[in-house]
Amino acid sequence: MELVKQLERALTATEIEKSREQLKIDYLQFTEFVKSEKLQEYKRLEDYLLSPKFEKNKKKIESLSYKNSVLFQKEKAYKKIKKNKYLKSYLKLRETTQLSKYLDFKNSDLFKEYKEVEGRINSPSFSKKENNDEVCLFRELSKRADIKEFCKFKKSKLYKHYKIVKDSPILEEYNNLLEYLNSSDYKTEKEFLLNKNRFQTTEEYKKLQFYGDLNKTEEIINYNKYKNSNVFDSLRGWELTFEDDFSNGKLDEHKWASRYYYGSEMIGENYSLVGDKHLFTDGNNLELKNGTLNVITRREKIVGKRWSNLLGFTEKEFDYTSGMINTSKSFRQKYGRFEAKVKISQASLNHCFWLMSDFALPHIDIFKTISNKELISSVFTDKEHVVMNKLNGFDFSKDFMIYTLIWEKDSIGWYVNDIKVYEQTKNIPNKPMYISLGTCVYNDIEDLNIQKMEIDWVKCYKKLE
Repeated sequence: MELVKQLERALTATEIEKSREQLKIDYLQFTEFVKSEKLQEYKRLEDYLLSPKFEKNKKKIESLSYKNSVLFQKEKAYKKIKKNKYLKSYLKLRETTQLSKYLDFKNSDLFKEYKEVEGRINSPSFSKKENNDEVCLFRELSKRADIKEFCKFKKSKLYKHYKIVKDSPILEEYNNLLEYLNSSDYKTEKEFLLNKNRFQTTEEYKKLQFYGDLNKTEEIINYNKYKNSNVFDSLRGWELTFEDDFSNGKLDEHKWASRYYYGSEMIGENYSLVGDKHLFTDGNNLELKNGTLNVITRREKIVGKRWSNLLGFTEKEFDYTSGMINTSKSFRQKYGRFEAKVKISQASLNHCFWLMSDFALPHIDIFKTISNKELISSVFTDKEHVVMNKLNGFDFSKDFMIYTLIWEKDSIGWYVNDIKVYEQTKNIPNKPMYISLGTCVYNDIEDLNIQKMEIDWVKCYKKLE
């Protein structure tokens, strides 16, 4: 009952097809993105951001301190040098007009005359008696207010301090510090160091933000979603080896035969077996319509061949006609995935999807219906050992179903709409087989008029090594 509940909750065949088509699209996009330069850039960025180097740089930036910086030390040095009394005098005088007046007067003709007269009077050979006029001129010049002011300034402490600083290393140091503290680099660095959220202003942080933005893109979301997933295994691990969706308007005779393999090879016509109430016609009960192959079963009299091990081929009148298709002349495969999307009728007919070897055995029934609510899956080996599984209680006729057989060396799994319904790990056939689908009548059905099994598509895959 639990299996029936799973089938009732399972996706429909249409939903599975849509899901598979989307998976193909996702897989194509994923594989293309895996090869892209964009992903390589993303990985390089990711590797760096997850590296010890990035973490070390981040911690280093976050641990920076303004008080432990070169900036702070230079600011301290600047504040200290500004307190130097000589430098203070120098700066004070430099900002006044006194110094410019002094320098202008020092270069004037009057001052030059004064210095020349002073020089002559103070020379050893100068005689005041003989050069009284010179003495009088010097006295007159010395009494001038501008000369007196000049001489007073020259002897002042302020000017003496100025001269000490003017050509000293202290002035060069001061100017270098002042230039540094007025630079844009200093202001930018100080602002950076005083910012508690300084890491958010760095190129490293921009890389981190860019990485976060990339992780929100559809390409990266899908890449991270699928990179360690096995969701693509159904595509990645299998290669399509056979396919028909019956969309050409007529049966593809290069792919399908509508006779039993031995009927075609031995007598050139179809036949049925002992116990069959039907005769397989040679394509008359096959109808292609709207991309679907319909296998028609009719209640009608027909004469045809029947095979028995005792009598061989004999003529017989059958009460029903039906149809079948197989790939006996075009396709055989050992191991793989075999699928068909099929809708069965509600009548108690034996709709079948099976694999057959050249010599009848081994034989695998992917499904065979007893009624629309009873499904059988079987394995017949070369030793005629039969393993039969039955599933009851689910209405298989209500819609199309995808019937899947995964045949591997050590196991066989049966699936309906991607729900595993059986598994077998013993007596596994190991010979290539061909695909067959058809409808059989084993019991009289009085109310049977026309019934059909609808086949939308058939696909086969082999596992990639």
